[in-house]
Amino acid sequence: MSDRVLLDPSLLVGWRRLRKTESETGKLVSVGVTFVIPKSFSDSIRGGSSFDLNNAFMFFLGRKDIPYSDDVVGTLRRITDRYAVFTPTPLQRERHKEFLEVLSGQDVWGSRIPDPLVLDIVREEWIFLHEGSWIVSRIRKHFDKFIKAGAPCLQFGKKATDALIRRTLKRKDNDPITMVDKLRAVGKWIIVGGIPFWSPTPPAFASAAGLFSLLDP
Repeated sequence: MSDRVLLDPSLLVGWRRLRKTESETGKLVSVGVTFVIPKSFSDSIRGGSSFDLNNAFMFFLGRKDIPYSDDVVGTLRRITDRYAVFTPTPLQRERHKEFLEVLSGQDVWGSRIPDPLVLDIVREEWIFLHEGSWIVSRIRKHFDKFIKAGAPCLQFGKKATDALIRRTLKRKDNDPITMVDKLRAVGKWIIVGGIPFWSPTPPAFASAAGLFSLLDP
């Protein structure tokens, strides 16, 4: 598996969550995992005020009463400096252009299309998912938009995931199951580009373009 894991902003926009994410990712960095954040989110933290980020915080935090100030944004900036930044290349953007156009449209979001920053983050997460493989998140609502935009998705609950893995391979320190276990401490949802190798592949999905898997630990 890739040793890069993208952190969804939902893991970074609340005081408790930010501190927990900082602690849990630190443990994995020590064993060689590289955590990245979307470029648009990184740029907004470093160049915007708390007011500029308010709509994104509302979306990823999931509630309206966001007690954010410039001091909090400063802390967020300091902590996220420890993470790498995922910057999609022009070629990657072109490769996913058609799907990203659908993903950004009214057919997917209805009358409540989020502001440009949120859309940029969601688009970059889609590209990373299919270029870098793993995302961990506290929420799943924007990943459901991938499905609404037409991407096929395999969904696994915790029992199904563990049963499949136990049946497929023996546990080793560097096995993906170990990574899944560790990522469970970081966020609720684990999203994988394509089909996890430990999963049986339904024939109808074998060659499906844009396929991703959603693990509910």
